[in-house]
Amino acid sequence: MTNEEFQKLVLEKLIGLEQGQKEILSEIKNLKQADQALLDLVEKTYHETEKISRVEAKLDALNDRTFEHEADIRLLKKAR
Repeated sequence: MTNEEFQKLVLEKLIGLEQGQKEILSEIKNLKQADQALLDLVEKTYHETEKISRVEAKLDALNDRTFEHEADIRLLKKAR
């Protein structure tokens, strides 16, 4: 192999490496965007879960009050 052939081969390989590096950088950018989208989704899910917990607590309180009202109604019916 001549020196010129070797230099040509090295240049071809370098060009291939540069293209590969650009592809990797593009993939990294895409992964960062996907990661951010996932983090946003996790945050939204967390907030929705907090809302569900608050609604459950309110439903429990409402259930307790309904039970008390039913007991009061039974007592009033007996007092008639």
